Amino acid sequence: MRLIDLLEEQDIVLNAPISSKKRLFEEIARKLGKKDGEARAIYDSFIQREKRGNTSLGNGVAIPHGQALDSSDTRVALFRLKKGVDYESPDNIDVDTVIAMAFPRQNDPEHEKILQDAARMLRNHRTHRELNNARNAEEVLAVLSQST
Repeated sequence: MRLIDLLEEQDIVLNAPISSKKRLFEEIARKLGKKDGEARAIYDSFIQREKRGNTSLGNGVAIPHGQALDSSDTRVALFRLKKGVDYESPDNIDVDTVIAMAFPRQNDPEHEKILQDAARMLRNHRTHRELNNARNAEEVLAVLSQST
């Protein structure tokens, strides 16, 4: 499975007015959580993952992710922020483009492939630039489709 197969228009948020990494995680968790308690589990999984290592790729891009879902589906959201936030990135560049993933608690080798797909796309400077220029969710999906 590829990232583009998991991302839907309603899970793309453009020009999000978010001011901190904590607030970013809260908003993403709220977006991805569908049942009672899921948002909190997703948020907690992001925090636990960050304790093991920063999920910033550098150049204003991050891929927060965690294993939090009791169901077997993987959920993905893309947030483009109005203004970058301090993500404690190794390169000290504020993050403004985020692809977040909530995985099932059950380990699956497919999760790593999805993360690698997202990282490959976002490390491409042209793709990142085109994502920043996209005016709506439909254009975001078109950019990601072209980069797969």
